[in-house]
Amino acid sequence: EATQLAPSDAYYQVRYAIASLATGRIVESVDALRSALRMDPRNRCYRVLLSDAYAAAGLEQEAARLLTAAGELDSYELEFVGRRRMELTQAEMDAARPQ
Repeated sequence: EATQLAPSDAYYQVRYAIASLATGRIVESVDALRSALRMDPRNRCYRVLLSDAYAAAGLEQEAARLLTAAGELDSYELEFVGRRRMELTQAEMDAARPQ
């Protein structure tokens, strides 16, 4: 819903992508991360997260290309990516939990 209310906000696109990836909606995750990267093409964190989504989709060559393009992350970027990956892990555990 947030991506519909604020379609040009990369933050919500990334949050949606993480939730989508956690629930197996890989195509939606890739699309949302591509949108976020179009909004902020210099954002190396978004490149790394899109690389994760490509890897989940089995697109290892594209994932590796994006990681190379992202370059070395600084401490803030590493923390940002780490937090998004922790959110993904938590969301996957929540999705796997019986209702």
